[in-house]
Amino acid sequence: MLRWVTLLGWGVLAVASQLPAAARAQPSVREGATALSAPTAPVGTVPPPPAAPPPQTTSLGDVPPPPPPPGSAYGLPSPSGYVPPAPVGFQLDADTATRLRVLDSDLQQLARAGNPIASGVITMATGGLSIALAFLATEDSFLRNYLVLYGSANVLTGLTELAIRPNASGASIAFTHMPMGNASEAQARLLFGEAALQRIARRARAARLITASLDVAVGLAIIPMFLGPNDFSVRDPFDYFVLLGSGISVVTGLINLVTRSPAEKYWAAYGELDQRLRAPRTTVSLGVAPLRGGMLLSLGGTL
Repeated sequence: MLRWVTLLGWGVLAVASQLPAAARAQPSVREGATALSAPTAPVGTVPPPPAAPPPQTTSLGDVPPPPPPPGSAYGLPSPSGYVPPAPVGFQLDADTATRLRVLDSDLQQLARAGNPIASGVITMATGGLSIALAFLATEDSFLRNYLVLYGSANVLTGLTELAIRPNASGASIAFTHMPMGNASEAQARLLFGEAALQRIARRARAARLITASLDVAVGLAIIPMFLGPNDFSVRDPFDYFVLLGSGISVVTGLINLVTRSPAEKYWAAYGELDQRLRAPRTTVSLGVAPLRGGMLLSLGGTL
């Protein structure tokens, strides 16, 4: 039994002594394996490369035809230069076209000024309210007379706005929609525009003179009405405010008397334009005529 145990111990020692040597031999084996190069085929035994596959061909019937060249379906292309078409129909002369353009612009500007009916009604209503307050809301004789005078002036101004001051919207619309298919229609449109602008200017002048005269008259009438009972002497600081309002009314009326309304300015400017178009103009013409052995130059004109 002891002998078997002894043999087993010697065997274990022998195996244990071989383990470190085997462990040291493994790295050398790995280094030797990595140091080896890739195997190469011997010369003369390399196989030839595989042959390229034949190109695939398609029938011509599968290829669509090329597009047609530009212009082939519409004939020859047009030349690069553009030739405008010849004018067809009635053509206005330059002077008449200028007059019509100015008239159209003037009438449209006057039509945008507003409707005098609304302002006339409001002014008359203000005047009527002032007269009503004079008899219902005060016992002071001067204040009553002042309100009656002021209300009467407003009523007259409103009547002037309604009856005299023109409304250019109707004339502007009618002028814009008049035809010009021939010379007679163009001339009728021109005459209508001139008559409409002249009529509007005259009525605007009459309305301006009436309203401005009323302002001056009311401003001047307040002075004796207010200062007369006091022997034309100012005794209260409030009196200066009354005189100041009277002076403003007089100055405003005088300015409106000497200042023309827009309609009057348009008509005056159109008259100046018409005179310039009717005046003779300076023209110069040069003529060249061939002659035997030379040429003839001629110079003509109007002054």
